[in-house]
Amino acid sequence: MSRLLRWSDLPTLYRYRHRGLYLQSALATTQTSLLSLGWLRRRVTGELVECVLDEQDNDLPLLGSCLLPRRRHTALITALAPAEALEAAEIERLVAALSAQAARAGALAMLAETATESPLFTALRGAGFAACARQRVWRWSAPPPVPASGRWRFARREDLPRIHALLRELTPQRGLSGEETAPYLFPGLVYQTATGVRGFAEVLAGPRGVWFRPHFPPQTDELDALLINLVAGFPLGGREAFICVRASQSGVEPALQAQGAELLEEQIVLLRRLAVRQPVPQRARLQSLEGQPDAAMPLTNVVTRESRARQI
Repeated sequence: MSRLLRWSDLPTLYRYRHRGLYLQSALATTQTSLLSLGWLRRRVTGELVECVLDEQDNDLPLLGSCLLPRRRHTALITALAPAEALEAAEIERLVAALSAQAARAGALAMLAETATESPLFTALRGAGFAACARQRVWRWSAPPPVPASGRWRFARREDLPRIHALLRELTPQRGLSGEETAPYLFPGLVYQTATGVRGFAEVLAGPRGVWFRPHFPPQTDELDALLINLVAGFPLGGREAFICVRASQSGVEPALQAQGAELLEEQIVLLRRLAVRQPVPQRARLQSLEGQPDAAMPLTNVVTRESRARQI
């Protein structure tokens, strides 16, 4: 039996706080448990959809959660718990129940991130997910202590059109893959120059570290300086920096390697659609077939000398 999380499930959630499998690199590299302040805030705002799969023959109820931000229609699977009880069959049942709850909340698609060698990849494929993108997560333990350039700043509302144009330029098939460009998932930083926005980076900070996902236009020069200024300008507070690089941004990886960053994991982004588009025919009358001229045809009144003489 599947149901939504209730207040009576808080003891179970407390037991599972360190026993979950994270399916989002941003949360896996920044959060410490399922009861962190960020998770609690999203529970209060209603952005977190949580499902409990409670079966009578199972002593450990299964818990799954997905993030559905406001004004978005794509849910992101965040965690499944407990890790020791998640076999392939249990994952398929839990994901199916979580998909049903997310669809009731208004989600049209679901995204998950998993390592290429993880058993979760096979289980999610069996649950109806398909690969739509690839990405790599890099760990930058000791960024160089250089002063920030001051050009990286938090994005404002008036920056959204330029950010969306940049994302559409980088991934023209983003709409087909299920990802949305607006509003973006995490607060972002923009690199502002005299010629406009030259870069955009999503940022999420947590107790474990700070996660960045940069987006730069093609043929961008001085990527080393841009990355250093991005990380150095953010208050890390002794935490590690994690850089998520999509396949469309593979030009960033040589700059990371040159700065001593370590490849942490190769991941695949999986997509499952919860709604299918169906064409609906719309009937319209054609004036030319009903004995009347087409309204789109231009009508003119031609007057000749003979017709004018007859009128006189």
